[in-house]
Order: sequence, then structure tokens, then C-alpha cells
Amino acid sequence: MRVLKGDSSGSTRAVPRLRAAQTACENCASRSFCPVGSMGAPERDGLAALIQERPFHRSQVLQEQGQIATSLRIVKTGSTLMLRHSTDGRARGVGLAGRGYTFGKFALVDQPDALTCVGASSGRLCEIEFAAARSLGLLNRRVWWNLVHAHIREFGLLADWAQAMRVGGAPAQLWAALQLMATEQGSRCVRLPTQTVLAELLGTTRETVARSLRVLEQTQQLVRRDRWHCELSSVAM
Repeated sequence: MRVLKGDSSGSTRAVPRLRAAQTACENCASRSFCPVGSMGAPERDGLAALIQERPFHRSQVLQEQGQIATSLRIVKTGSTLMLRHSTDGRARGVGLAGRGYTFGKFALVDQPDALTCVGASSGRLCEIEFAAARSLGLLNRRVWWNLVHAHIREFGLLADWAQAMRVGGAPAQLWAALQLMATEQGSRCVRLPTQTVLAELLGTTRETVARSLRVLEQTQQLVRRDRWHCELSSVAM
């Protein structure tokens, strides 16, 4: 919003900020996964001037099911746990999402968010207030098109997680989950969430997750690099 104040006052301070935002988008490692970063220059540059980059931490609520968002949030780094509240009132994990995952897009059609999302790790996100974008006429057809593409990708990701959970046996389920995480992170060296998060996703216990990790290590399907990282022997990316 400070950019808008600078524009209205005629101050040239708004120009360097715009250039800095454009450069940040152009040089961002997550650009190809981001619905804003992958836009054409006119739309990308306009929205880039409104971006506020913010950190998030593990367990921080980033989106709440049933709430209508006031801003668009896009994961730049880190991962988030997606949860869905069921009829018994409990929120259960349905998948992990990483760079490029977009929060709040349903608000563009006056609909509440379908999932609750919390930080599965620390990370950073880019936020654009809808009111500011609307006031500048930036939510045009091309922007909508990119957000639809983002939704299609995220729908496919949820389907992949549903499929992974239907694999027989805890080690095989964990292997399928690690494959999905490697694909999202773009590396065979996977940054692991906590065993509590993995247990939530697999519908099991931390002890079973620990045993399954040992089984995968013993069968040389992965190598533990440290507490938070493991390298997979193969990834279907």
C-alpha cells in the first residue's frame, strides 16, 4: 500500500520500488511455478509492484477453511500442510504443497477457502492485497487464466496425494509421499517435515513413520543426510 501512496503524491520513490519488485520476480527461483512470475510482462510488472514478501513459520495458519481471503498469497519457499475439516469436526491432513501454491484465489469469485493450510516448515510467501489490485484494474482476464492454471495444478496435486495414500503398507505409502515431496521441491534431496506431520498425512503414528524410514534406508531407497534431509535413490519427476 505504500507504493500507492507514493504514486498519488507524485514521488519518484515509487519508481525504484517498482523496479526492485520486477527484478525480484525476474530473478526468483520459484518463478516458473508462480502464477504471477509466469505471467506476461505487463501483468507481472503491475502486480509485482504490490507484492509484500513475508516469512512464515512451522505450524502458522496461512489459510482457513470457510474464510473468504482478502489477499492472494503464493508460497515462495518452504512447504505447507493442507487440511480438510470433516463432518466430525476434525481437520485431517490431505497433502503437502510447496513453491507456487496459491492461497486465497477462491475469493475472486466470492467463495471461501476449501482447505486450511498451515506451515509444515518455515518459509516465505508473496502477498498481494485484492483491494489494491482491483483499484489498479490489474485483475484482468490473463491474470484469471494463470490462476485457473494454478488451480488445475493444485487439484492434480491433491489427486496425487489421494493416490499415494491408497498404496499398500506404511513403507510404500511413505515412499510415495517422499516422491511427491521431491517433485514439489525439485530435488532428490528432500527437506523432511516433522514425523508428526508425516504421521498425520499417512494416518499412522510417529513410531510407524520412524520404522518406515529405517526400512527405506535399509533397502537403499533413501540415504539419511541429517535429521531433516534424505536423498532418494530415484525420483519420477
